[in-house]
Amino acid sequence: MPELHKTDARRSLLCGLLLLVVLGGCDRAAAPTSDVWQSIPLSSGAGFSAVYFSDAQNGWLAGGSHLTEGGLLGMTTDGGLHWSFSGRIGNLKTTHLTAIHFFSRDVGIAGTDNGEIVRTSDGGQSWKSTLRVSDRFGNRVSHFAVAGPRVVYAVIGDQVVRSRDRGKIWQCLTAANGICPAAPECPEADVNPKLKASALAIMSPSKRALISGKTAVATSEDGGCTWHKTGSLTGQDRVRLNDLFFVDPDQGWVVGDNGLIAMTSDGGRQWSVQNTAVAAHLTA
Repeated sequence: MPELHKTDARRSLLCGLLLLVVLGGCDRAAAPTSDVWQSIPLSSGAGFSAVYFSDAQNGWLAGGSHLTEGGLLGMTTDGGLHWSFSGRIGNLKTTHLTAIHFFSRDVGIAGTDNGEIVRTSDGGQSWKSTLRVSDRFGNRVSHFAVAGPRVVYAVIGDQVVRSRDRGKIWQCLTAANGICPAAPECPEADVNPKLKASALAIMSPSKRALISGKTAVATSEDGGCTWHKTGSLTGQDRVRLNDLFFVDPDQGWVVGDNGLIAMTSDGGRQWSVQNTAVAAHLTA
């Protein structure tokens, strides 16, 4: 993402987070400021799962409802003050978009709740399917993790896939199962057949981390071919982990059910649970 002024970056981040919290809209509108949270009403009754801003002004929302075949995409060019919405993304049969990322104002990718990734090169005016997973795998594109101007990872169901050309071609980094071809640099065609991923994060240019199973975190230092269990959250066996994020190779956080937030400062080997007053499931 381009470097933003502190105020602009904070405004875009707060706007994006707030939009996910107030899915159903709000009673009144007010122009966001850098110091105060403001409600932004949306002209749609749909639910939204993901938000992405490429700069302080241009952003996208991904969502849908049972009334929006093909999913629903929201776009803003004024920092989130006003949104326009379009449905029937490409020829998608899904009712919900679950992940979104734009590499530039024109080139972007979106994921669906039934295991399909689509790509646009004209700012969302048209979309083309680049990866589709058979329904028998019960897949959902949970999120994208970007590792450079052209490299992006996606978690589909419990599998990890990677693209090195901004979403045109995808390769499998875990058990292929016919989803896509295995990455050619990985030592075996069927990589990590027992690894079950639910979220992935970029720790550094060469290191990746993912949630494996309910409470374990695994890391990779070869771009995702091989993974090693790094650590796990003790005493949280009944709590499901939902997402993780690293700010550098050492410091990161995971969130999970029942308001769980845990932090590591040693690259995931040890985790400390942080006290919260939240009982709801945290998903991001």
